[in-house]
Amino acid sequence: MAPEICTPPPEQSSVESDVWSYGCIVLETTSGSEPWTAQFNDDAVLFRALQRKENAIVFARICANECGPSRILQLLARCCTWSKADRPRFVDILNLYKDVQDGVVFVDDTTDQMSIEVPVSHDQPCSDEDQTKEPHPYTFDEDTTSRTQNGPLQGQRFVDSPKKAFLKSNGHQGRLTGEIYTSTGSASGRPIYEGMKGGRYYVTANGSRVYLRK
Repeated sequence: MAPEICTPPPEQSSVESDVWSYGCIVLETTSGSEPWTAQFNDDAVLFRALQRKENAIVFARICANECGPSRILQLLARCCTWSKADRPRFVDILNLYKDVQDGVVFVDDTTDQMSIEVPVSHDQPCSDEDQTKEPHPYTFDEDTTSRTQNGPLQGQRFVDSPKKAFLKSNGHQGRLTGEIYTSTGSASGRPIYEGMKGGRYYVTANGSRVYLRK
């Protein structure tokens, strides 16, 4: 969610907040993992970070430290800028993709894996030195984990599809419901969710919720 939606009192969803969400998709494509999870490994931590304007520089650095075509990284930085007034319009994003010539994104359905063709003479190449990034200072005390990326292979960098990246970062392999996973136990091998009012439940095969007794 965009910062303005996380900050109390939250604003209503808007085109500008949708642009932030699109920037998260671009970040997931360039990093091969769910956005922000390497720096904020808990949804509650990320939510609190998005509420504080002083963390804007942290999110800007995360975008700047990605590797990929320079124009795509510029687009990423603009989409995920803290001020919604500075984010591009969707028509501007479309025009950029029409003009960009330094990278081609395609999906191979036979392998269910997303590949990004990247010329060898990259503006910001993926090198061994870029594999581990130093953690950035935050305005609250939380442990951070370093993130590694796949390096180039014969001029290409292969990353997991968003589906695979989600399953890897969420070991229970559940599906997002808008509510949060708990970290305590399971029900017949199913992940347990916690609703907005604190009730815990699991989801059956047909999508029904079965609430657990406290």
